[in-house]
Amino acid sequence: MTLTGSHPSAGAPRPSVPLVQHLMPLAIGTVIVVILIAIGLTNFMLFHTLAEMISIAVALSVFMVVWNAREHTQNDLALILGIAHLSTAILDMLHTLTYPGVEVLTTSIPDLSKQLWVAARYLQGFATLAAVGFGSRGRGAFLRAEAGRPRIVLGIFALITAVLLWLIFSGLFPACEIEGSGHTPFKQGSEILIAFVLVASALWLRRKGGGLDAQIRDVLLVSILAMAITDLSFAFRNDPYHTASLIGHLANVVAVFGLYQVVVHTGITQPYAFLSQELRASESRLKSIFRVAPTGIGVVRDRILYEVNERVCQMTGYREDELVGKSARILYPTPTDFDFVGSEKYDQISRTGTGSVETHWQRKDGTIINVLLASTPLDPADPGKGVIFTALDISQRDQLLATVRDQAQRMQTVLDTVPEGVLMVQVDGTILLADSVAAQDLPHIAILDPDGRLLALGARPLADLLASTPNELWHEFTAGARTFEVASRPITAAQEAGRYVVVYRDVTRERQIEAELLERERLAAVGQLAAGIAHDFNNILAVIMLYAQMSIELRDAPEQLRAHSKIVINEAQRGAHLVEQIVDFGRRTMLERQPLNLTTLLEEHVAILRRTLPENIAIDLQVPEGSLFVNGDSGRLSQLVTNLAVNARDAMPNGGVLTIALVPAEVTPTDSVSDLSVPPGVWAKLVVSDTGTGMSAEVREHLYEPFFTTKPPGMGSGLGLAQVYGIVKQHEGHIHVESEPGKGTAFSIYLPPISGTALGQAEAPAHHLQQGRGETVLIVEDSAVLRQAVADTLEDLGYRTMVAANGNEALALIDQHRDEVAVILSDMVMPEMGGIALRNALVRQGIRIPLIMMTGHPLDQETEALQHQGIVTILRKPIEIEKLTDALRLALAV
Repeated sequence: MTLTGSHPSAGAPRPSVPLVQHLMPLAIGTVIVVILIAIGLTNFMLFHTLAEMISIAVALSVFMVVWNAREHTQNDLALILGIAHLSTAILDMLHTLTYPGVEVLTTSIPDLSKQLWVAARYLQGFATLAAVGFGSRGRGAFLRAEAGRPRIVLGIFALITAVLLWLIFSGLFPACEIEGSGHTPFKQGSEILIAFVLVASALWLRRKGGGLDAQIRDVLLVSILAMAITDLSFAFRNDPYHTASLIGHLANVVAVFGLYQVVVHTGITQPYAFLSQELRASESRLKSIFRVAPTGIGVVRDRILYEVNERVCQMTGYREDELVGKSARILYPTPTDFDFVGSEKYDQISRTGTGSVETHWQRKDGTIINVLLASTPLDPADPGKGVIFTALDISQRDQLLATVRDQAQRMQTVLDTVPEGVLMVQVDGTILLADSVAAQDLPHIAILDPDGRLLALGARPLADLLASTPNELWHEFTAGARTFEVASRPITAAQEAGRYVVVYRDVTRERQIEAELLERERLAAVGQLAAGIAHDFNNILAVIMLYAQMSIELRDAPEQLRAHSKIVINEAQRGAHLVEQIVDFGRRTMLERQPLNLTTLLEEHVAILRRTLPENIAIDLQVPEGSLFVNGDSGRLSQLVTNLAVNARDAMPNGGVLTIALVPAEVTPTDSVSDLSVPPGVWAKLVVSDTGTGMSAEVREHLYEPFFTTKPPGMGSGLGLAQVYGIVKQHEGHIHVESEPGKGTAFSIYLPPISGTALGQAEAPAHHLQQGRGETVLIVEDSAVLRQAVADTLEDLGYRTMVAANGNEALALIDQHRDEVAVILSDMVMPEMGGIALRNALVRQGIRIPLIMMTGHPLDQETEALQHQGIVTILRKPIEIEKLTDALRLALAV
């Protein structure tokens, strides 16, 4: 049980109290009654006074016991009866002091003593009824609910007592005795009524129990019935010395003694019996907890171990008898640990009443463990009485924390190493985690609210970025000039609901590379188309040039025809040059590459440019000291510089500066051009820049496309930069352009350098047409016009000819005229059987006839290699007569 209002649990056993202990006050009361009877037989006045005084004393004792034990009393019934008997004792005291023959107090009211007696009985009877009524509700149901209610009850009874006294002393209380006539009907009726109320209270108590033990309830029933007997005795007696008066006084003494026993039991005996029982139970529970607690518990005084539980022994490896009575120093590995705990923990206790500290203990086997100690004094007012401590082995906790810290460090290292930005966010945008990349980027690419919550990345709201994408693709957003891809995944763990992992990466350079690859693929497709067109166009030009050259060679040709023929030849050559530009773009032409000093080439070519470019354009040549060699075609590289210079001239209509700079350059992996366009390595870097109008991003996207031009009609064909692009790629180089509107343009060309010496340029020898001597030439060409033109030209030069439209026809003619055919002049690409297939068929048949190839397609590495496989030479269309006759003379000499 507790001492502050709650009663013992229903399941708690009640302490057994012997019946003789309950009957003891009644026995004492009986002895007193016997003594009073003896006195009453000889001296009624003394008997009356003693009986009243004994009843008053016991009633006052009842009140004192109840009032002082009101916080422990287990029943409202006893509490109400005890408080009511203070008022009863007061009224009975006044009754005794005003009783005829005693008359310590005298008034003019003749039956004052009787009125006080009746008033006391009324108060006693109805207080008993009220007590039984409240007591039947259960222990502590009303008065014990709040600490101030017993005082309220005391005040109520004090008020009732004051009202009764006022009625009596003011003469308003009904008369109880008329001198010479005896008791009034009011007195007799009142005492009968009070007796009836008391009997009713007894019956109610027996039926409800009043929340009392059976034995103490029976004692209370005896007391209530004794009160009823008292009232009935005085209702029917007229003479004070009547036997009924004697019985009434004696019954009243028995009643108050019985009530005293009830009050003592419920207010003192029972509460303290329960308290003692619960203290013993609490002590047993504490000992059980102390013994089996999973945490080490002990008591120390002056740092001497007085008590330890089993867990302390398990933690330290010592037996209980090896620790109890020993200094706590036995538990510590070093004096420093022992002294630290002593100073730190006891300092905390002195300041806050408790102490907590982490330290080390040494087990009996020498193992060191980490321990969390918490201590508090047994008596806060006197810490010297000892301290109780708890000890928790936190070695595994520290190991777990170390593991968690190590894992967290590794995770942070991984996050800091990942090149992408990684975020953990809640659905409301709260950022829970950000790696180093994200922490650096967020101020520049994110929109945050004042509380730091993420609202958007770039212009994409967070809600859009957290939404799923079809086929798990990445979202995309831009921030300034940068482009990013972002993906988000919800965390599926239940405790992490509403949280997402967001990963983003900067794909700006990848998008640029993709654009360059697409540009390259588009240009390659255009180049392949250009090469196909060039083949057919070269066939047409070959016919025109052959007939024109034949006209010039006619001995009797008019001068006007010769002049016109030369014009035709020149225009055909211009057309051939145009085709060459197209083919250069497609990187299809064969170059005559050799070690070439770029420094010398640029110096010589810039000298020409100074004479040809307008005077308002200044040329700034910047070349390194010494030589810088590449494996290149001087004609093609000169054409490259010329095209870029012309392009710069057109971009500076009002004049400006054209800068041509050559430097050795090393590209590292971190350079901005170190991508698929310009791999890392050492390069010869040629930069041609101008201060002209510059180009927009849209123009740069189509810069190298054939026939694309921003110049007015008639000002350019749109092939100049396409040819530059093709020449660079033929030289295994890379080209990079930087340009903005109004800020000029700079072309950076990277060529692989070599070590070597530039070859001199020999003067081309004069060509003379070589006449035939009747040798038979088999012409194999699918174009009928060109086939006839070549046949006419050769026959005019003294050769005999045979013609075939493809390889199959050629093989048939050879079968018939094997001994006649001296040379085969065959196109390389034809339907049914081309020139290469024809050559392979001749080899298989063992036919060794010199073979000259013709082609309108650009030469490449594969076609060049054919000259080492039995082919005399390869002539490019349109064919010049000089080269054709030279090839025939070479073939016939084999």
